[in-house]
Amino acid sequence: MAAARSQRVARLLVAVSATALAAVTLGSSISYAEPPKTLPQVKREVDALHQEAEQATERYNEERIRLQQQQKRVSAFQAKTDDQQARVAGLQKVLGKYADAAFRMGAIDPTIQLLFSDDPELFLRDSGVLSRLTERQVAVLNDLLAERKKLDSRRVALDRELQTLGKSREKLLGEKREIEAKLSKAEDLLDSLEAAEREQLQRASRSSSRSTGGSTGGSTGGTYTGPATGDVRKVLDYAFAQLGKPYQYAAAGPDAFDCSGLTMMAWRQAGVSLPHSSRMQYDQGRKVSRSELQPGDLVYFYSPISHVGIYIGGGEIIHATHPGDVISRDPMSYMPYAGATRP
Repeated sequence: MAAARSQRVARLLVAVSATALAAVTLGSSISYAEPPKTLPQVKREVDALHQEAEQATERYNEERIRLQQQQKRVSAFQAKTDDQQARVAGLQKVLGKYADAAFRMGAIDPTIQLLFSDDPELFLRDSGVLSRLTERQVAVLNDLLAERKKLDSRRVALDRELQTLGKSREKLLGEKREIEAKLSKAEDLLDSLEAAEREQLQRASRSSSRSTGGSTGGSTGGTYTGPATGDVRKVLDYAFAQLGKPYQYAAAGPDAFDCSGLTMMAWRQAGVSLPHSSRMQYDQGRKVSRSELQPGDLVYFYSPISHVGIYIGGGEIIHATHPGDVISRDPMSYMPYAGATRP
């Protein structure tokens, strides 16, 4: 009896162990799907991605300006280097004539060796050739030595500028990749919504706290009816005419703009040249206090500054909002205020 009871207990333990093992194995293979994001969660994430993309856009604009400046410097260095090379070649040609004359006279002129010397100064010093040259030849040789030094210096400077240019190009590409990655992620989030939810989210982005002022219904353009005159009127007329056009990073019209591209082009109508960068525009402009704001002034947002709009009066601005949105007329309170300038 005891033996039979022991066998039954052993079989029971095996069965329980097998059941437990199956449960563990089954449990480890079960994956719990992440609950779908709510509409407010998607909106917060999309808004944050758009803001980060706009910050990257303004960095991209600044880097692009620096790149253009560096390209100009490289071109100038290249032109100076080419000119220096031409002067050296001219002097070597003169010395070549001296050497040619020496050959015709049957003399072996040390200037021939000088032409091909890696260190002309050392050759002159060690060979004693200087004492056997005419005054004119000495002058040409001195000029050649000086011009060769300048040429070497310009080549070093050119190489340094080319290296800097290469680094700037890489940085620019990095900013571009960051912008596109954030925009792609935002679009993926929007694509995860049902059509009705996406439409609801788009309506929410034009919430009642914002005044669309002529950019609703897919229409574009508006008309300034305020009291501004002269050059400021040209700025505001241009800005109003762009209402409803899409935001596009690094764009400056005519069909799409980013924030600093819009302000740059608006003030260009008044003959004022601004850089395509919100931070650079702030650094360049004359600062005005919030209480002194007048239509046409540029208003800046966020810290560090990464957004700019055009003040139109009544506490409102026109601005190229952010990726996925359009140029609109909104209250300044829509974003954290950072300062203002008058171009």
